[in-house]
Amino acid sequence: MRKASMKLTFCFIMKVFKGSLKYVFYFFSHRILRHTAVICTSRSLNVRATVCRSNSLEDEEGRGGNMLVFVDVENVNTSEAGVKEFHIVQVSSSSKHWKLQKSVNLSENKDAKLASREKGKFCFKAIRCKEKEVAAQSSEKYTFADIIFGNEQIISSASPCADFFYRSLSSELKKPPARPSVHTEKQSVEDAVRLIQKCSEVDLNIVVLWKAYIVEDSKQLILEGQHHVILRTIGKEAFSYPQKQEPPEMELLKFFRPENTTVSSRPSVEQLSNLIKTSLHYPESFNHPFHQKSLCLVPVTLLLSNCSKADVDVIVDLRHKTTSPEALEIHGSFTWLGQTQYKLQLKSEEIHTLQLKACFVHTGVYNLGTPRVFAKLSDQVTVFETSQQNSMPALIIINNV
Repeated sequence: MRKASMKLTFCFIMKVFKGSLKYVFYFFSHRILRHTAVICTSRSLNVRATVCRSNSLEDEEGRGGNMLVFVDVENVNTSEAGVKEFHIVQVSSSSKHWKLQKSVNLSENKDAKLASREKGKFCFKAIRCKEKEVAAQSSEKYTFADIIFGNEQIISSASPCADFFYRSLSSELKKPPARPSVHTEKQSVEDAVRLIQKCSEVDLNIVVLWKAYIVEDSKQLILEGQHHVILRTIGKEAFSYPQKQEPPEMELLKFFRPENTTVSSRPSVEQLSNLIKTSLHYPESFNHPFHQKSLCLVPVTLLLSNCSKADVDVIVDLRHKTTSPEALEIHGSFTWLGQTQYKLQLKSEEIHTLQLKACFVHTGVYNLGTPRVFAKLSDQVTVFETSQQNSMPALIIINNV
């Protein structure tokens, strides 16, 4: 067809580069078009992200397991004078089990701009995907979600975001499945360890989409790009660029005969501390007439969620652990009334509530996040209970009326 034209969009994954790229286009009637383009890439953004469990109320369907995703974005472009600023236009996610729901941002200004050497911090709420959403996906069963900061939404599932994401998974999908163990007893131990490890696994891919405004020859150009960060474990920081590792110090060579060469299948303490999620529900402030009643009783609900797919033995200890004079001052007029220790067994992904009562004798600001929770698998794979990760400070204000 004469005088016809076509536009093609190319997306590249490359390091800092300056040179030329050669293209060869094949089209009808076995014709070839060759083209050479000069490309210069420079440093743009550095993205790091972490994920932790949320202590907020459970979602409307009571499924629980909400998480908070923190994303730090830094403009590391310092050499290019023509680069004015970077605009964060959208943050997207892709996962089999999780999706970003909303941005936790107190500012009403949704336009996120980063000039040279500036940093920005974003916080998002992530929820579990609904079963019908997962079933509606393709054979890969990945759910995409988009959080918009600009005026236009980019459908990440139908954009290069998805292409880059699936390409990164190609190497993992080609791995052969693990062969089952012959020993039944050893296999049961490995299965239990795997259940514990799954409590800390996330497998959530974060995509930061941006636009860069460049002034060149008195003209303003707009470049578009994206950065990917894969979150695999709760509490472990992930980066868009590989971090430089310092070389280890030189040590004297030691020769020894190892007594036992078998690799221990015992999970780490960090993995064991993620079996149970705890959250406290209470009024932010409480009014009490201390001149009429000297004791102020406040109802508090402690919510325990089993994050594993196995039965877990749980011990809740309400006694204050005072290790310093400062701790004695803080908890001197605050105590838990009634039973101070509970022993429970939570089934797979079970949620259990404990009704507690906090007693105060003075006004002030108190931290209710003192209950200590210990947990272990019920099948005795772990001998002792492991202390669960402490929740965020739970502050309550006691007023006199």
